[in-house]
Amino acid sequence: MWRLRRMREQEMTTTHGGALRSLPKNTEAEQVVLGAAILEQEETIPVLIDKLRPEDFYRRAHRIIFRTIRDLFDRGDPSDIVSLANRLEEKGDMEKVGGRVYLNELIDRVTTTASLDYYTEIIHKKAILRSLIEAGGRISEFGYDEAGEIDEVLDKAETIIFDISRNQASGNYYMLNEFMHDHIDALGRLQADPGQHAITGFSTGFPRFDEMTSGLQRSDLIVVAGRPGTGKTSLALALARHIAIREKASIGIFSLEMT
Repeated sequence: MWRLRRMREQEMTTTHGGALRSLPKNTEAEQVVLGAAILEQEETIPVLIDKLRPEDFYRRAHRIIFRTIRDLFDRGDPSDIVSLANRLEEKGDMEKVGGRVYLNELIDRVTTTASLDYYTEIIHKKAILRSLIEAGGRISEFGYDEAGEIDEVLDKAETIIFDISRNQASGNYYMLNEFMHDHIDALGRLQADPGQHAITGFSTGFPRFDEMTSGLQRSDLIVVAGRPGTGKTSLALALARHIAIREKASIGIFSLEMT
């Protein structure tokens, strides 16, 4: 049976079958990431906020520091070491994170920000693994509760795992403006000289449309929009029929109007 034990600085270990084991962590990666956030604010903080949450950090001090950096960023304030130290003192958290000496140690850990994505991924991975370990303990408790309905127990277990999976996926979203301009430029080149660009996706049966778009790509989410009764469904079915017959592709159709 899994049990969680709270240790110094709220760091955690697990016991399984009587054996004491440390939770997955990489405090050195956490130090580098936080130091980079203090040194290179404009370049690093937007990336870190998009990929990490305060609870992803193993050490309590690191969670406090990252949360404070994020709060400063959200307010539009700088998060350099002076501003960060001032904010920590205002909140009464300076001693909790190890004082100014430790903030300087974080900066000293940074040699380059080129590997920031690598260290960020390490932190995220370790956080997911710790979440799975905690989930295992909670799910095992459900299993020992023999009075519960099995469907309810399974639903609870699935919800716990789903929440972890959702957090895992959350760091993989991108802002539309990160790739929108490149995509528009590519479409412009296709329209200007369609003959120079081969169809890389599925042909729609509309030659001019295929020339401008290179066909329907496998990763595309395509929205057919229009007023009621203008033929949206007919067009979608025609495209599906053409791709199935001419492209020899398997097609699945699911209508939200089906009951």
